[in-house]
Amino acid sequence: FRPGWTLHRFSALDQAYIEAHGIEGSRTAREKACFLSHKAVIERCADAGKPVLTVEDDTMFGLATFEIIDGFLQQNAASDWDIIFTDLAVLDLGTMVTMAANRKMLMQDKKVIPLDLARIPFAGSSSYLINGASTRKLLACLDSSYPIDVEYDLLLARAILGGKLKAAVLFPFVTTLSPLAASSQIQADF
Repeated sequence: FRPGWTLHRFSALDQAYIEAHGIEGSRTAREKACFLSHKAVIERCADAGKPVLTVEDDTMFGLATFEIIDGFLQQNAASDWDIIFTDLAVLDLGTMVTMAANRKMLMQDKKVIPLDLARIPFAGSSSYLINGASTRKLLACLDSSYPIDVEYDLLLARAILGGKLKAAVLFPFVTTLSPLAASSQIQADF
């Protein structure tokens, strides 16, 4: 790891936890467990006062991932943001084409830019940075979503597209999913 970074492992909540606690909502027990696992991690860091990178266990880092994140934080110390994603799934074909067209140039110039997610439909929450000043705001957003009737990543996307949270994604992405990510503990196998 890079100096200044500390790694903490959180064991995710499981289906048994959801059933034992009678967590309400239309989502599956696995989806509820994913949602509440993310929430529990955010609660743990709510008073840290500094940015926290939250990653799922199938996230892969690049050689410069932490250097790029540190650089972003230094260059954007005064920026008003709640969440910075390090990768995600873009759901709009036009945006995908534009990103693909610009990726090579950005890679050649060794540049990573934040793309505002206020108008980019997306899914995914495998790796994201939470602004230390925004943890309570994020928790309030999550608390207002009970019973759990929407998946965690889609709740975030709706809150961002609706202007409740301010978010961006670093592009080109600085993390990716492991090839093992196709075997999900949350979604049913096809």
